Amino acid sequence: MTPSEYEKALRRVEELQREYATNPTRELGAELEKLAETIEAYEDSRSPTPVQTVAPTTPLEVLVEEYLKPVGEPLEDFAQRIGATVDELQGGITRELAEKLGDALGTTPDFWTNLQSSVDGWAASRGA
Repeated sequence: MTPSEYEKALRRVEELQREYATNPTRELGAELEKLAETIEAYEDSRSPTPVQTVAPTTPLEVLVEEYLKPVGEPLEDFAQRIGATVDELQGGITRELAEKLGDALGTTPDFWTNLQSSVDGWAASRGA
């Protein structure tokens, strides 16, 4: 759809809405629906992709806020319990660490690696 076709479609929608208000037929409704879908697709294709401006929550933040604070377990104690160091937990989630976290917390390793991937992707998009 070109910009001029888009403008023409918008004008046609206005005409159809006026006509439909006085004579609501199935055919007019179907034409309005089809035009609305076409216009929406055109507008979506012209809209910029939203950019995430806030960094995603890190796996460490999730670990501390959602799992450790509620039970009062210090990070150092948790790290020792799973056979890791605090530095490892702060340095990013590896597959091995994700498996340890999953075993200890009843989550899947993918939960932790997906969180890390989000952080890494966001950082890469900013040249970090």
